[in-house]
Amino acid sequence: MKTPSLREQRLIAILILIGVVAIVWLGMAQPMIDGFAERRAARAQLLAQHQRNQQMAASLPLLRAAARRQREDAARFALPAASADAAQGRLRDLVSRIAVRNNIVIKKSQSETSRPGWASLRINGVLMLDQLARFMADIQNEQPVILIESTSIAANAALQSGVAAPMEVQLEISAPFDASAIR
Repeated sequence: MKTPSLREQRLIAILILIGVVAIVWLGMAQPMIDGFAERRAARAQLLAQHQRNQQMAASLPLLRAAARRQREDAARFALPAASADAAQGRLRDLVSRIAVRNNIVIKKSQSETSRPGWASLRINGVLMLDQLARFMADIQNEQPVILIESTSIAANAALQSGVAAPMEVQLEISAPFDASAIR
């Protein structure tokens, strides 16, 4: 084998030097530069998270005020009762007060099974049309919210006589209850 010329030796030395520099670059410098970029991205992400947290912390007084208003308004939306039986009793009392206010005699009132968190009643009575309209309007506008789930009206006497007569009415009503409102 022939020894390389001086020019070839220089070219080989330059190629070896370029290879060593590439190995050093790929082995040490590039990971270090990538680490800087990763830490910069992590800092930006942490800064954005910190800003979101600051905004959340700044809104805490508003959130507390909203929670206080919701606690105060809870009685408008749910019966305060420790259990479903207690809620049904409160609902029965509420409906009885509305009936008395409208000069209505409830013939029968019985508890119904309902979905969790709700109290349900089935009430029966004999009413005139104007009494029924006032009674339903009062129930609908009562606080806490009372839902009229079904209405059944039997106006047989009016059908037979052809004049307005008392009607047999059956209403199924429900209201949500909140056990956490009892302290």
